[in-house]
Amino acid sequence: MENNTRGNETAPARKKSKAPWIIAIVVALLAAAAAILIPRLMEQRRLERYDQGTEFLSQKNYEQAREVFLALGDYKDASDRVVYAEKGIAYTEAKAAMDKGDYETAAAGFEKLTGFEDAGALAEECRNAAAYAEGKALFEAGSYTEASEAFTRANGYKDAQALAEESLNAAAYVEGKALFEAGSFADALEAFTRANGYQDAEAMAEETRRAIAYESGKALLDEGSYAEAVEELEQAGDYKDAQTLILQCRVLMAGQEIKDAMESGDYAGALKLLDSQYGKSVDGHDALVKECKNWIKYGEAEEALSKGKNYTAYKAFKALGSFEDARDRASGCIVPLPSTGETYRNPSYKSSGCSLKIVPNTASGTSTYFKVYKVEGEKEILVSCVFIRGGATATIKLPAGTYVLKTANSTGDWYGATEMFGDEGYYQRLMVTSGNDRFKLNRGGQYVLTMKTQNGDVTGKKEPASSF
Repeated sequence: MENNTRGNETAPARKKSKAPWIIAIVVALLAAAAAILIPRLMEQRRLERYDQGTEFLSQKNYEQAREVFLALGDYKDASDRVVYAEKGIAYTEAKAAMDKGDYETAAAGFEKLTGFEDAGALAEECRNAAAYAEGKALFEAGSYTEASEAFTRANGYKDAQALAEESLNAAAYVEGKALFEAGSFADALEAFTRANGYQDAEAMAEETRRAIAYESGKALLDEGSYAEAVEELEQAGDYKDAQTLILQCRVLMAGQEIKDAMESGDYAGALKLLDSQYGKSVDGHDALVKECKNWIKYGEAEEALSKGKNYTAYKAFKALGSFEDARDRASGCIVPLPSTGETYRNPSYKSSGCSLKIVPNTASGTSTYFKVYKVEGEKEILVSCVFIRGGATATIKLPAGTYVLKTANSTGDWYGATEMFGDEGYYQRLMVTSGNDRFKLNRGGQYVLTMKTQNGDVTGKKEPASSF
């Protein structure tokens, strides 16, 4: 058996393998590479995330940007960008509130973000929009003064300035309406004027002017200043019963004119006024017409009396009945019977070449009025008038000549030389023969004229009293 001691010999040292060292080196290299590459990879990853977050910010995707930058921790300015993103989120929320019309919330949100983008401007816009919305609501509710204040606080937002002015106009209009209804027309007119044409303010102002004129006219009417009242009421136009009051004034004016005319004795003028358009409506029209006519007749009676026409006056006074003192005046027109004898003698015919005795109808008991006219050419000139009481006779002296003799007889009253016995007398022209009324009296003759007796020798022809 072969001694194999070689097997027990220490084997010669093998040449150490390089693999471990290589592995170690590789590991070391790998570790070094990892130490270099991993941070770089991580940096690259963070940078990518940072850029992504930045992109989110540029897209205003603030929620995702915030998540990205929160995850980046203290990488670069990630914390600042987190703050920016959070502001963006708050901005977005405020903007959403603004878009919904929740301007108070939006304004509060924007005010916390002053300096962020246009948050300051939007905060102001929201405040203005809130004031504008408040103004609109107040306007719709009829609170016009408060609405104007709100629109003014809106600082020109949209048409706020115009609406502020309109609100003031509306407030003035409502004030004017209330004052008008309360009867404070002067104040109402001032308010309607301030309304600057709001709705029908101009028409209401005109209506108010009419109301003022109406009230003024009515007061003047109550004072009795009718002409001034008419001037005012005419300005009132068709306001209430202005036209009726104008008519009333004109009737009262006519009544005053009628009264003045009557007091001045111008009854004809008063009568004319009573027949006028407005005079016909005067109170007591018919009675006034009657009174005026009576006074006119009364005046005519007085005028007749002043001219010696007692009988005409008598009839006129008599016709007036119980008017004033007409009955007494009628009685006063009757004149006491004159004494028997000559009542008138023409001073141009004083000579007495002959005499004429007049013997009336003594049996009848009538009074006789005798007129003697001297005939000169075509003229008949009154020479003498003789009154003979019932039962008496009279003798007169006359110049010789041709005469016309007239006689009036009556048992009634005497009304004076002008109208004698009135309608109660019997008037006639004495006739020599049926066709001859000329009596010729010669100088030295003594004539007796016997009328209407059994032995009467003189006839007569009836003659109107007006030509007697």
